[in-house]
Amino acid sequence: MKILGVALLVVLLTANAVLIVQNHALRQQVNAKLQTTSDIVMPIDPTYFGLYTYAGFGAWLAPEGNDGRRTRSPLTLNVFLSSKTECPSLTSEMEILRKLQPILVDRGQRMVAVCDIDDSLGVAEVLKNEHLQIQLMPFGFEDSNTTFADLGISPLSMPFKVIYDSTFSAIYVRGADNTPESQIDFERAVLKLSDLVYRGEL
Repeated sequence: MKILGVALLVVLLTANAVLIVQNHALRQQVNAKLQTTSDIVMPIDPTYFGLYTYAGFGAWLAPEGNDGRRTRSPLTLNVFLSSKTECPSLTSEMEILRKLQPILVDRGQRMVAVCDIDDSLGVAEVLKNEHLQIQLMPFGFEDSNTTFADLGISPLSMPFKVIYDSTFSAIYVRGADNTPESQIDFERAVLKLSDLVYRGEL
């Protein structure tokens, strides 16, 4: 029995070591792809889950102007969408997004839809059907293997909302939740942050 326990422990430790090495190699691949762009520098961290909250990451999701520089906005509400989302929260949240969009525009702020580049046609159809006229930002990783799910944003949690400030840093994050209480909290939070930014207090 003792020998069996020792053998099992050795097998588990070996499997754990293999997984650690594998995970380290994957992190290095992602970090190598996401380290820099023409106008921002990505901080390197041992983990890449939640990378969308790193300082400056919002620049990856901003459109480029004619001069090739990222278009800044005092505040940008990025809504991550997937045509694979089947949860009814997709439909229920669209009503609030339609309500918030003109308010943000009036304040010189933006709302954009972000999706996987391979899903752009499907998401464009979703936006059309939901009568939500916002800019669509297809996003793809250079390695063609990394997905939003690898960054902690799954279609199961979409629409996934992240607010970025003028430095492209995340100041608010919220996943999908179609409960009335959550919808009210989300709307209030966006309006509050939008107002603070508009008045120059944030």
